[in-house]
Amino acid sequence: LFAVIDEDDEIDTGTFHKDRVDGTVEFKNVHFSYGRENVPVLVDLSLRVEAGKTLAIVGHSGSGKSTLVSLLPRFYDVDAGSILLDDTPIEEYELDNLRQNLSLVTQDVVLFNDTIANNLAYGQLRQCSRADLLKAAEAAHVIDFIKDMPDGLETIVGDRGALLSGGQKQRIAIGRALLKDAPVLILDEATSSLDTQSERHIQDALKHLMKGRTTLVIAHRLSTVEVPIASSCSTRAASWSQVLIESLSNIMASTRICTACNSAMSRTATTDSFIQRIWYEGSAGYRLLLPLSWLYAGLMATRRKLYERGVLRIVEIPVPVVVVGNVTVGGTGKTPVAIWLARQLRQRGMRPGIVSRGYHGSVGPNPLRVTADSNPDSAGDEAVLMAKRSACPVVVHPNRVLAAQELSKLGVDVVIADDGLQHYRLARQYEIVVIDGVRGFGNGRLLPAGPLREPVARLKSVDRALVNRTVMRSELAVSQLPESLPVTDFYLKGTTARSLDDSEEAPLDRFAGREVHAVAAIGNPGRFFTFLESHGMQVIEHAFPDHAKLSEEDLRYDDGLDVLMTEKDAVKCTDLQVSKCWYVPVRVEVDQPQDWLDELQKRLSVND
Repeated sequence: LFAVIDEDDEIDTGTFHKDRVDGTVEFKNVHFSYGRENVPVLVDLSLRVEAGKTLAIVGHSGSGKSTLVSLLPRFYDVDAGSILLDDTPIEEYELDNLRQNLSLVTQDVVLFNDTIANNLAYGQLRQCSRADLLKAAEAAHVIDFIKDMPDGLETIVGDRGALLSGGQKQRIAIGRALLKDAPVLILDEATSSLDTQSERHIQDALKHLMKGRTTLVIAHRLSTVEVPIASSCSTRAASWSQVLIESLSNIMASTRICTACNSAMSRTATTDSFIQRIWYEGSAGYRLLLPLSWLYAGLMATRRKLYERGVLRIVEIPVPVVVVGNVTVGGTGKTPVAIWLARQLRQRGMRPGIVSRGYHGSVGPNPLRVTADSNPDSAGDEAVLMAKRSACPVVVHPNRVLAAQELSKLGVDVVIADDGLQHYRLARQYEIVVIDGVRGFGNGRLLPAGPLREPVARLKSVDRALVNRTVMRSELAVSQLPESLPVTDFYLKGTTARSLDDSEEAPLDRFAGREVHAVAAIGNPGRFFTFLESHGMQVIEHAFPDHAKLSEEDLRYDDGLDVLMTEKDAVKCTDLQVSKCWYVPVRVEVDQPQDWLDELQKRLSVND
């Protein structure tokens, strides 16, 4: 708190005032870095957007998109060059007046523990009429999700909007922009937290919102800017952007796409093992492994048939079971989803517990009860993390039936089986498959020629798919899903880093513009590296095999830079004495989960 109080006031020496600008935005030879000793983020950038026109820029995480739009409202000042609004340098505007003419919608929405109405209209917007408030709420499709709430617009959203989904929070942010009615609009990943249906509604609202305004659309993936944009908009961004969209009279008909659009896909491959690069890069090397793949397919099909025909016994336990699993090998975000689901069921008054195999642990003949203080060498890193974050009982054993039976003795009323989709011996009432939104199903081949544990057709019997859209969405992967399978998007979000000894917490923005060492021993380390880059860090990558045990030597470097790792890796390193070492806790945000969680809870109650 005192660090915030001690911050210097923003520099505001401007005297120019204009009630409503026309909206012409121009960057002239702009240079910017986060600290002059660091590598520049923007170099000699020049562009001009005429009043009422739209500039859409699509590029990978860390390419400078959010930095660019942060300069216009003077959240940062340029190192060299100038930014003009209506041909007047922005430094000459009174700071309040400059920002009154701008509306900013970002991917991270800040909500207060107040009503939906007060979160739509706060500050100067509090003076708006009820009619204007309702009009903005309707245009942003806020009305769609509050109509079933008993208090409607007067519903309390909870601390930081905890009672709303990511998509609902994002619609409130867009409603704010509609209500403010500023002539210059900045959309920084404005639809990134929306499910497909909500995104279509919002794109319709954005069509009207953008009309007649100068709009900067910043996006990580192309589909985010697939909205009708004002015609005759033709401008050119500098070479830092991965994708340039020119002549935007029709966004789908006049988009020039560079191969760098797939940078997130290729990035994951650079940190994979040789065999994984065969699976995901389209290499013909998989053909050498096809005989083994055919053998594996035959064994899997035979095994499943034996269970279906009762030759192999399926074991029922006294409480219902929900399986959270993969059809591909690792790296989808399954463990955070299992933790999220356990916490959600606890909030609904249930008593969940989690069973796991205890990967890379050394569990004895009997099931092992795991706590946050358990040794990961025995229990496995994922199990310790789940015990720490879910605050519910966790039991591990290679035989999930034994683990589930042990868990049922602890008073739980639902068992969450982590990564148990292929463990047919344990009867289950609900199956959730987690899918990597970038890598999808790779080359579509079964192990070892591809990443699939089971054919994609297995998903016809799954109850729901959760698609990890933290980096970007693979439309190809989603298009391969059965039409009858309900699909929900989710995101891994993190805003802070904690020291390895948990004595200090820092916002991730603290590391923006800096070089850092990033250490990851997870199924998809590339996603972690890209995540850090999205927060402005210059990442030196250190990828290790999934579940690898890390030593002090793995975390010590001679350059004095900070080291950041995943929380899953951190549980293995609590006894290490390493300075400037941090881990990044992440949370899961699921688009509009209430309806299907209601259906899940009803299913479990029926079976109970």
